[in-house]
Amino acid sequence: IPLSPGDVLVAYTDGVTDAQNVQGLFFGEEGLLGSLESTLGCSAKHIHDTIQGDIQEFVGSTPQFDDITLAVLVRGSE
Repeated sequence: IPLSPGDVLVAYTDGVTDAQNVQGLFFGEEGLLGSLESTLGCSAKHIHDTIQGDIQEFVGSTPQFDDITLAVLVRGSE
């Protein structure tokens, strides 16, 4: 996949979008996109940490039932 400067590639398992809170709601693609929108122009580490933090905040004390794998790549300027 060709990436232009500033492009972001996020690869994740279904454990990210299937993370559930105590009400049984899923983090979903909406939650993931919300995390991404709030980190436009940021480093890969910041994007990764923000997504993980948003998932943790969303699920609260609900036990994790699936693995969560997340990789973020940001192409820098040339």
